[in-house]
Amino acid sequence: MAVNRVAGLCICAGVAHGAMHIRRAEGGDSGRMANLVRRSFRGDVTWGDSPLVVAQVLQAQFSLYLNLRARLAGQPRKGDALFVATQDAWGDAILGCVDMRLICYDEVNSQCLPAVPATAAQRPHTFRMRPYLSNLSVHPRARRRGIATALVEHCEAQALHWGLDEIVLEVMEPNEAALSLYKKMGYAIEHCDEQGEMDVVADGASTHAQRLNFAS
Repeated sequence: MAVNRVAGLCICAGVAHGAMHIRRAEGGDSGRMANLVRRSFRGDVTWGDSPLVVAQVLQAQFSLYLNLRARLAGQPRKGDALFVATQDAWGDAILGCVDMRLICYDEVNSQCLPAVPATAAQRPHTFRMRPYLSNLSVHPRARRRGIATALVEHCEAQALHWGLDEIVLEVMEPNEAALSLYKKMGYAIEHCDEQGEMDVVADGASTHAQRLNFAS
């Protein structure tokens, strides 16, 4: 498998990583992706959880499912990319997934805003369109196999295809595994919020968010 470095990005040519395969998500993947994100960030719902917690977790999962289903309906939209990882030995099971879309980034206040290309074009010194990576998830039994790295590399390749050579993302401060992964891949902390907000199913604990951009 050839590995190319373009503008500082490590890009894997092809979609196969040994017995692992990375592909674009399809409409039928929505439910399994939402379930994987919930398991990855919240864990399994147990009998010890209060009814309120269970309801909140399942509601968040269902909302994510509806979002994914709507985005995966029909042809892929420009500035929107969803990838999943599978492995031959696991059949059609989804072992990992990642979400990336173009967002309007406020350079002054370091904030991610809804994608408004016209706004970014009118005020290029304040706003610009940047790829935003979120919901990077790997099945607990499939971790430490390079799946997360492969998914991020595919997002980097997609960003280059969009003509962009950096990615912005957020990580909850206690998530040392995620921080370690991104730092190993050449990402650096760009901004730290007072309160972190992530597009994932989480416990809602008040933590700092780390914004990292891919150094080109």
